[in-house]
Amino acid sequence: MIMREKPKSREVLVIFSDSITRNRVAHIFKIARILLGLGRKPTILISRATVDAINDLIKDLPQNIKLLFLDSRRALASDAKGFLLKEWMLHLVQLFRLRNIVKKSDSVIVMGTLNLPAVIIARLHSKKVYTFAGGFAYLTQKAQSVGYKGRNVFKFIIAWITYLVEALVILLANYVIVESRSIRNHIPLYHALQRILRSKVIDYGALFVDTQYFRPYIPIDRREEVIGYIGSLEYHRAVIELLLAFKIIARLRTKTKGLIIGSGSSFDEINKIIEKDEALRNRITLLKYVPHKYVPHYINQIKVFVFLTRSEGLPNTILEALASGCIVLSTGVGGIPDIIKNGETGFLLQGELEPKNVAMHIISILDTSKEKLVEIHKKGFTRISHYFTINSALYRWKNILEILT
Repeated sequence: MIMREKPKSREVLVIFSDSITRNRVAHIFKIARILLGLGRKPTILISRATVDAINDLIKDLPQNIKLLFLDSRRALASDAKGFLLKEWMLHLVQLFRLRNIVKKSDSVIVMGTLNLPAVIIARLHSKKVYTFAGGFAYLTQKAQSVGYKGRNVFKFIIAWITYLVEALVILLANYVIVESRSIRNHIPLYHALQRILRSKVIDYGALFVDTQYFRPYIPIDRREEVIGYIGSLEYHRAVIELLLAFKIIARLRTKTKGLIIGSGSSFDEINKIIEKDEALRNRITLLKYVPHKYVPHYINQIKVFVFLTRSEGLPNTILEALASGCIVLSTGVGGIPDIIKNGETGFLLQGELEPKNVAMHIISILDTSKEKLVEIHKKGFTRISHYFTINSALYRWKNILEILT
């Protein structure tokens, strides 16, 4: 009797738990492109998304990808909301629909670490499930609980509730995918339950940068003194500290300019700070949204890309900045030290995250010789071209999917 090898599963359900804005649409295209490149049949399930994001997905997502919305009314919300307990409770109400969708898939990828109901339902239906931990929400919540006016007790409590939810997701999932090795240290309960969790953590799950678009059109030694940031405008990203640092820099360097692109809860406050200060108003450009296909043009205008964050995984914007030839200054949190080696592929902020210290670091970079900046640019670009291309991501994710199927 000839035993036939059981064919590997091909149907993959990808669940995006967080609200999808236009800035986050790129994540969907990246994971879809990887799965298609590996011969899988992805179904993308979105809990909620903004109208603009939905239009981008419907227009540009390949037709052979199934796109589902868990709640069409929520999907048509005019603006995105951050994680709140009521948002997580929404998933509990919708478990019946989620159960029917999960049944039809062979394996489940939960993008994010907060959708406990999705993980439970997938496991109850004997599906192989893993959670993609680009970062951890409890760290973001904890960072946001401490502001200029001291600790916000309510947000601090929310941070610990979030920690418990993420810990349960980690324990229940078959595998936990993180983007780089350093992120292991931030997994809830990892140090306490290392013997249990070590075998289920896969630390090479980074996505990729499309190097056909993100590349250095303008050489670093020919760029003007532009300090830039692209990303979400939330408290944990410390963009206000960057603005205050720029005020110091503006008094010392007359040619330095600024470019900030992003949206979020801090946008209005940032806009007010700029409008009230003549130096900032005349020398900083603030844009709320730029289509992703135009980001390479803007990022090539930036000489020093400043990414000050209190909580992070492995941010795509840093990878895109390196691929585009920027000199990156960032805080050494999450997986950032795995890609930014201080003085080699970029710079890590030393000391406190406060405006005077940030300004000192930026001025030091601007005063660095052209030869040294070109050398740093080349090393950062080489790191991206070796490890973060689509071909590298396909190789890594082929190994990941073989574990699960």
